[in-house]
Amino acid sequence: MHSMSDNITSSMLLIASRIASKPPNETHPYGHGKVADVGALLMGLTLLGIAFYIVYETLSKYVYGYRLEYVYIPLALIVLALTSLVKEFLARYAIYLSKHSNSLLCRVDAWHHRIDALIGMATAISILIYFLTRLVLVDVIMSLIISALIIREGIKIIKESILALVDTLSPYLESIVKETAREIKEIEYVHDIRTRSYGGRYYIELKMHVRPDISVDEAHRIAHEFEEKVKKRDERIMEVITHIEPESKIKHSDNT
Repeated sequence: MHSMSDNITSSMLLIASRIASKPPNETHPYGHGKVADVGALLMGLTLLGIAFYIVYETLSKYVYGYRLEYVYIPLALIVLALTSLVKEFLARYAIYLSKHSNSLLCRVDAWHHRIDALIGMATAISILIYFLTRLVLVDVIMSLIISALIIREGIKIIKESILALVDTLSPYLESIVKETAREIKEIEYVHDIRTRSYGGRYYIELKMHVRPDISVDEAHRIAHEFEEKVKKRDERIMEVITHIEPESKIKHSDNT
């Protein structure tokens, strides 16, 4: 049943990533990347659901009492060990993909694989310890530890996806903008920086102050140079929209 649920959630991730990868169009000028953020939010909630179900099932069985039955113990341990290794390999590969694509979906999928690996190894260890000591509590402790790890990652994924969905200003992107502005001497200062994330792709808007005596062509050149420098700092930055304003005596409180 758990493997079947993995297949269902992996299918959901695949569908969400396919939709999110569609190019921009007239009705979606920023693309469809938000679908990936919504998918990550749903999968983060799924992780929490799995974790709380494990806690509920573990505590219920412990309260009502149970004992482990051993049939084909050597074969069970071999299967658990092999599948755990394979699942951990898939998890590490998905994490590698998430780091290169900045995809929360890949990270969620990685944790689905890692959950399987953790459950498999914990089950194997529990079987061995219980076989030697007959302590059912070992099974309970292992399950609760795994649940805590899953809950921690689930909350982290939910938080990141919500921050992306509500267009929270990214301190990382804000620092890139301000550092780049300092490198171009014609730029007096920048402010009102806004950032958006669409499935791991970033869009930035800001206001840029330049000297009032420069020409429109020069101001355009400065803005273009600034945009190219910002994009080179991170390939995930897709667009930088700059509103040029003439420098005045009163400076904005949030400037460089």
